Amino acid sequence: MAHTINARSLRRCSTALALLFATAAPAAASAQSVGGFALDRYEPSTTGDHFFANEYPWYSRTRRVAFGITADFARNPLVVRAPMSAPQVVTDNMLVLHAHAAVALFDRAAITLSMPFSLLQTAGPGSGNPMVGLAAYTAGPAPGDPRLGFRVRLFGQSNEDYVSLHVGGQLFMGFIPWSGDEHWVTDEALRGRLYATSAGRVGPMRYSLSLGYHFRRRTELARGVMDGDFFVSAGLALAALDDRLHVGPEFWANIVPGSFGINNVDATVNAEATLGIAYTIANVVEVGIAGGPGLSNSLGTPTFRGLFRVAYTPYSAETAPASPPDSDGDAIVDSDDQCPTESAGPRPDPARPGCPAPRVDSDEDGVFDDVDLCPDQPIGTIRDPGRPGCGLADRDGDGVADTIDVCREEPVGEHEDPERPGCADGDDDRDGVLNAADRCRTEAAGRNADPERPGCPSPDTDHDTIPDAADRCPAQPGIPQANAEQNGCPTALLSFDGVTIRVAAPILFETGRDTLRRESFATLQAIADVINALPAAIEIEVRVHSDRATVEQYRNRAVNLPTRRADTVLRFLVERGVPAARLRRANLEATQPLVPEDGLRGAALSRAQQANRRFEFVVVGAAATREQPPSAPANPQQTPSSPQP
Repeated sequence: MAHTINARSLRRCSTALALLFATAAPAAASAQSVGGFALDRYEPSTTGDHFFANEYPWYSRTRRVAFGITADFARNPLVVRAPMSAPQVVTDNMLVLHAHAAVALFDRAAITLSMPFSLLQTAGPGSGNPMVGLAAYTAGPAPGDPRLGFRVRLFGQSNEDYVSLHVGGQLFMGFIPWSGDEHWVTDEALRGRLYATSAGRVGPMRYSLSLGYHFRRRTELARGVMDGDFFVSAGLALAALDDRLHVGPEFWANIVPGSFGINNVDATVNAEATLGIAYTIANVVEVGIAGGPGLSNSLGTPTFRGLFRVAYTPYSAETAPASPPDSDGDAIVDSDDQCPTESAGPRPDPARPGCPAPRVDSDEDGVFDDVDLCPDQPIGTIRDPGRPGCGLADRDGDGVADTIDVCREEPVGEHEDPERPGCADGDDDRDGVLNAADRCRTEAAGRNADPERPGCPSPDTDHDTIPDAADRCPAQPGIPQANAEQNGCPTALLSFDGVTIRVAAPILFETGRDTLRRESFATLQAIADVINALPAAIEIEVRVHSDRATVEQYRNRAVNLPTRRADTVLRFLVERGVPAARLRRANLEATQPLVPEDGLRGAALSRAQQANRRFEFVVVGAAATREQPPSAPANPQQTPSSPQP
């Protein structure tokens, strides 16, 4: 940033200093002989970027406008170092406030504006030392050089892609004469810079790298020189909390090529590093703080720099990128489609993405494979109108196509059932009466056949399988009983409506085990007696229901507790004489709760869970097709058996 002062300049500076001390003026002196000198080497990144010094470009897809301020404090930014002498601190504290704003014109361009204000500058002990040749003053606020900038996206999006590339530049309007050079905030001349930036993100990590050149007039100060310089900056940040928090290090450096190899002039290399953290509040306001040391001894590099930023950066939801073109609409984008103008169709060629299969006819049925839904099976004698290239199947070979054959696995025989195409006139309910003469095809006549209706059972009003003639309670579902005076009537414990054996007492188990409690032996013995008294064709399904908590507890286990308890009930019934072939087991988990558990807590939830843990004994064979009677159970106390947890 500086270079050696010649004798003439030194004399002019010494004269000015002598006049200053002679008059003892407290205010800032006139401009130094070297002219304007913008001491601060920190240039803030564009408002809304996630770094403090590095560009992390955004455009209209992310936000359209942003503005804010960055406070920049530098400790010992101007120190002159000479051989064989102690460093001389000319300026020991400097506080600059950067006001900056940005506007995104399109998704590819943005305009930036920045304006520094020097709020504080204090002179160090080396200020005015004749051996130094430089003087600094304790100065009040003063404006610096306004910056007008731009940047353009060449490809990629920094916040979406691994790599994106951008170019930009800034014009420093230092020719505006609104502050004296004693503030060290202006070059008093026009300058500018051009740069290229690569930025992107990989998972939660964001990075930025910029390279450029700073066009600047040559200025010599003490043992340094300020001239056009190359600059480089890099940043890395971890994004967290839905990208609202960013933490990471940054580095930047300026190198003046013309300062190398000059006698009595130190090479000018400014380098700094910081560690920063920034947080965006409600996707609108960003606050951040950063700090770090200077890494070189050149003029303008402080021993420490601290940064604080607050900015208005309203974030807008990014629109989804346009879908790649797919000209033929076959869901394969043109860039990957070897036949972009021809749809792959229902049978794509596996060797050529986006192309239909070659037009061959493997089964030689006259339909090409690319439209033949059955390319390896000839059509045969009956063409399927809904499936090109396929014939109508006839698995039983009875001449009736499977599409209309109700009995696909059984030939129709000599006598076809007029109501069921492809089926023989058989005996659906297996009661020995053929369908043609059976008045009740879906209901077996059973051991109590109705003599007036062939193939039908005797009337059973309450559907408890006990004919009305022998039923002492014909309108009330009951159970078979040895006592003729009570036959067909419900008991205090059991009733049967032809569909469900209803049990008033719960079936109890030892807590957390599949062991029956003794008090449930009598209940299950009574159920076994009822099943044994029912017609042999009736099959019973033992259904076990659970509450939600039990289902979640045993969800990932091969055999859970409800299933083991159901097996225990099945074994008990078989041991009491019920044929195993008449019994089935079904674990319905919590799919049919008696009491909804949603929103319940405490005792109410416990009662609902107890009610939902239950056993049911339901007819699934023979009499299962019979409609359940509309009347309510005779005994309102009778409910499905509830197992103890």
